[in-house]
Amino acid sequence: MTETLTGLIELGGYGGFVWPAYGISAFAIGLTAFVIRRRARQLRRRLDAFDEQGKAAGSIKTFSSRRASQAAVKMPLPPVKVAGVRQAGQVSGSSSGSAS
Repeated sequence: MTETLTGLIELGGYGGFVWPAYGISAFAIGLTAFVIRRRARQLRRRLDAFDEQGKAAGSIKTFSSRRASQAAVKMPLPPVKVAGVRQAGQVSGSSSGSAS
């Protein structure tokens, strides 16, 4: 049991390089998650404050409700024209079926 644990820690002589790399990576991922959560919380507070200002000014729609209604609108995409490709519903220029 101790041989396998020692072998795991030593990793064939490379444990001194591998384990610190794992530690640094775990720290970086944790720090990134912390920073993202903190920034999201700050932005949420700013958005709530902005909404409160809009309500205090007597506006009908707040920023959040406008943002939600804009997200619900589905905008159609314009048709894409590709050279040499017929679009649906178009008729070919030649009326005969044979190639000339």
